[in-house]
Amino acid sequence: MRRVISAGCLLLLAVIVHAGEDVYSVATFEAVPMSMGGAVTARLGGLESVFYNPATYTHKTPRLWESGLELTVYTNPPAAFAYGARALEGREPPGKPSYDAPLLFLRGINAAYKPFHIGAVFAEEELQPLDSKSDHLFNIDQIPDNRRLAGYATIVLSRQVRIGASVTGFFRERRMRQYGTSYGLYLVPSRLIQVGVFFCDVPDFHQDSTFTGGDPLSAGSNGESVSVRHPYAGLEDESVNIGFSLQPNRNSRILVDLRSVFIEDGSKQIEARIGAEGRIGDHLALRAGAIPNTREGDHVVTWGIGLVDLHRFGEQIGLYEAPGFLLNYALVYRFGDSGRDRAHFFTMSWELGN
Repeated sequence: MRRVISAGCLLLLAVIVHAGEDVYSVATFEAVPMSMGGAVTARLGGLESVFYNPATYTHKTPRLWESGLELTVYTNPPAAFAYGARALEGREPPGKPSYDAPLLFLRGINAAYKPFHIGAVFAEEELQPLDSKSDHLFNIDQIPDNRRLAGYATIVLSRQVRIGASVTGFFRERRMRQYGTSYGLYLVPSRLIQVGVFFCDVPDFHQDSTFTGGDPLSAGSNGESVSVRHPYAGLEDESVNIGFSLQPNRNSRILVDLRSVFIEDGSKQIEARIGAEGRIGDHLALRAGAIPNTREGDHVVTWGIGLVDLHRFGEQIGLYEAPGFLLNYALVYRFGDSGRDRAHFFTMSWELGN
């Protein structure tokens, strides 16, 4: 097992070093969804699942909640470290509040009591409204000023049915510009199949197409609706998304998402996303995904790895419904009419709690 983990670490390091001028992110929890093409509507997960279907958030198995209230804090040390390093180098703009680095370190909190989960996500990097050719994308300096926060609730009605809701606020220049309320459903009709349904509500400036010019952070300041849709996440305003997961065994799954099955504005154009995930031993996960054709006419392929499952050590084994990998990496390669680009997502998530 040590050899497997060592090989995974070397592979991850080689990819990051090779990244060159590619864009990258250490300030997001979305390395896992991105590594599978975003096809996670029907996949149980941790904090990263809130923005794709709040009904799929999970932590410990329901039978363990009988002992009382359970609190979990999620941290992301690399994001806080990267932001703090820039401040130490003297590149921090004047007048920035001193709580920015702690805010980036403390990424979220969840409270669970029997069938109820209630939590919040802090300072998550906003992927949708920034064009991949923009210098702002994955720029750690921009995160405190331009970010999204979310509050969510998940109710486990039974082992076959979960429901969830989330309220997401979108900040620009440290002010909440708009917010949206989304709803999710998670079903387990059989041992092999899981189904997720997600009604997505995001602000107007997340609609239709990728931003192609100007400054995306100042766009829309005069009140006009900015047409922006980043293909990495691919969530449309007022849309219904359906996901399917086929899990032939506990170590592998195949995922299919149908984005925008219904859109309120009538511009129906279903976008398929495909993902796969497999585990090798306890502490290595291999992931891949594809978007054959985005609404922008591009094609996307993705892959990624997860290293060191914190839920598979000692007494932790068997207590959780989903993996809790310490390190996650995703590579997203997009090509098509709008050009080519590669994005690297790196997440280090450490959970603290009872």
